[in-house]
Amino acid sequence: MINNIFNFKKILTLLFLVVFTTNISNATDNKTAKGPKFEFVGGNNYDWGKINKNDGPLKAKIQIKNTGNEDLKIHSVKPACGCTTAPISKDVIKPGETADIDVTLNISKESGKVSKSINITTNDPNNDKVNYLLKCDVFVPLTLFPKALNFSNIEAGKEGVAKIILTNNTDRKIKILDVKNELGDLKLNIKSGTVLNPKENFAIEAKYLTKQAGSINSKVTIITDSEEVEMSFVVLGNITNNVASPSGNK
Repeated sequence: MINNIFNFKKILTLLFLVVFTTNISNATDNKTAKGPKFEFVGGNNYDWGKINKNDGPLKAKIQIKNTGNEDLKIHSVKPACGCTTAPISKDVIKPGETADIDVTLNISKESGKVSKSINITTNDPNNDKVNYLLKCDVFVPLTLFPKALNFSNIEAGKEGVAKIILTNNTDRKIKILDVKNELGDLKLNIKSGTVLNPKENFAIEAKYLTKQAGSINSKVTIITDSEEVEMSFVVLGNITNNVASPSGNK
């Protein structure tokens, strides 16, 4: 009988300790969890995959949720480049509520793999600065390398030669319909009727007979029968005077 009473008291003591410890733990957890909590709904990136340049501008909707128990304040939403806009529907998000960021990405000047980020600052002590990543792979029928035709430094009265590579990235032939050259004395080996074969690299060779010192800053526009109907590249250069060095003879 005495042993049974002793065991019963022992069980009560253990139960008390369990309940007491649990209450302390819950109180600590509640204290720790107090505050706003920033979360992206569906992950922290958006990938449009492979697209054509004519598919732009690209659109997406980013959703933010406050999973905390206090108001989540969005201090700023800043795209890392001017090609992206990202207005937010509201900058104060109540517990359990969401807000939307409407993203627009301009890809008119992009080609190949593109990666852009949006920087967001909040009052969440654990996520005061977060990044959202935008990705896509832009297919362009024709590309140029380098982006400009550069004569660098050439002497006045001499002929300068420069090259730029035009690549047909498609699986079909592309025909050049017209070449508009703003620099009158510039001679090009590409002209109306030139055909670029599939996957071909065509070396555009330019020759320019300089007349006087100065700088070259012009443009060449190529009209094609591809979906990217028109493309252009700048022509740059620096023309120096041909000054003979002194002989040193008296």
